[in-house]
Amino acid sequence: MSYKKIGKNKYKIDADKTIDGNRYRKAKRVTTDKKGSELKAFINSIEIELYAEIDKEAMDPLKRIKMTYREFVDYYFRTLGREIAELTKEYYKTYLYDRSMEFFGDMPIRGIEAKHAKEFFKMLDAEISATTKKPLSQKTKKHYKTSLNMLFNYAMDLEIISTSPFKNIEVKVPRSKIKFIEPINIPNI
Repeated sequence: MSYKKIGKNKYKIDADKTIDGNRYRKAKRVTTDKKGSELKAFINSIEIELYAEIDKEAMDPLKRIKMTYREFVDYYFRTLGREIAELTKEYYKTYLYDRSMEFFGDMPIRGIEAKHAKEFFKMLDAEISATTKKPLSQKTKKHYKTSLNMLFNYAMDLEIISTSPFKNIEVKVPRSKIKFIEPINIPNI
């Protein structure tokens, strides 16, 4: 987080990012009476907005409109990939490159609609896991939905699309059947 106090309740927030060898900078001055963790959260939200503006500025609008799913996933990891924790990045890569890439690969990102999202999840319903030799779990399908929704929300932030095709997809994960026992109910051994 890069910010500087410039007066009473006044702050300057800076965002600096290099994309494809080009350096981009954005700054914003704000006035707020927030303090402590509220101030940090507020400044962090402004910084996220600034980085989104940089991402939007860095990409040629004509190129954005014509991007395929494959190109957009690669662009996502080039631009935001550095700001995501390594484990989170690997999680997203698993679900954005795996079956998703096979299904959506060369489709234009702007052409992917809710009907395609439904078809994708129907395909997942029919898929048999190579590891377990059973149908994919609801939890796995939920991970696909979360990852794809995150990617398409980013496309919305860049104004490539107006709504996420995954917005209305529901994946219900059954609750765990583990019951918790209070220490007082455990018999003495």
